[in-house]
Amino acid sequence: MKNYSIWKEDVEFSNYKKLDKDMVVDVLIIGGGITGISTLYQLRNSSLKAILVEQNRLGHGVTCNSTGKLNYLQDSIYEKIIKVYDEDKASSYLKSQREAIDLVIDIVDKEKIDCDLVKVPAFVYTNKDNEVEKLENYR
Repeated sequence: MKNYSIWKEDVEFSNYKKLDKDMVVDVLIIGGGITGISTLYQLRNSSLKAILVEQNRLGHGVTCNSTGKLNYLQDSIYEKIIKVYDEDKASSYLKSQREAIDLVIDIVDKEKIDCDLVKVPAFVYTNKDNEVEKLENYR
């Protein structure tokens, strides 16, 4: 069994120069994972001067060690949001997650990124009897 990320296999990663001077920017993005890189991508055509800094290698932290799965069915997050806020907030969160996934699909198509992206159905399941009723309430 592998004990390392498959996302690092057979990939040449670019080296970027170190930040060696002070800079004045409108937006400083700290962290070169998928969130930081996506933020910089979204700002690329804006009038804002943005810079991304990463202490290690781009995409080599949580992003590189993730499953690579985009999913809006995140455990019991909606139940927690409803408890703390209300159903409208949970619905807004769900909508934001779906829109984010659609945005990724659009970017992959637009930029012609060869990443084997496949849209498939998502399911939530449990093997614990005491969680069945909770999942049935999400129907």
